Amino acid sequence: MNLSLAILVMLGFVALIAWPSLEPHARRWLRGQRRSRRARLERIEDL
Repeated sequence: MNLSLAILVMLGFVALIAWPSLEPHARRWLRGQRRSRRARLERIEDL
């Protein structure tokens, strides 16, 4: 129990430290996914 709690706390700290540097990449990737999906739909409609 104690060990799992310590692991959870460590993961939380790692996430807090890593998130600011990962967030822009995640946003850009999500935006790219949305754009590519929309472009694919438009291409299908053109055909």
